[in-house]
Amino acid sequence: MNIINYLVRHKSEQYVIKAVVKKVSRSRLIRHIAFYIDIGGQLVNISRDIADVIEEEIENNGGGNAVVIRGCGTDMVFEILYRLFNRLGVQVPSCGIYSYQLL
Repeated sequence: MNIINYLVRHKSEQYVIKAVVKKVSRSRLIRHIAFYIDIGGQLVNISRDIADVIEEEIENNGGGNAVVIRGCGTDMVFEILYRLFNRLGVQVPSCGIYSYQLL
């Protein structure tokens, strides 16, 4: 399943994107963040699809895919989703409120 096509087709629906910070570098400036979405009751890792759209590196260390991004804090989750939604043409609220959860 192409997750990006799914998100574009269903962009008017509400869904929850779940984010998990898998790894933080020793310098604390690089994050490995995995993203999941519930599709039909199944949690699907969409990290590779997001990384492809926003042109960021992907890491697969055996525990699943994660987007590798430079920066610190949960602001990096916001940054990734902001860039993803902009590229998909989804209206991004100026206050930055999305339907996502940090796990």
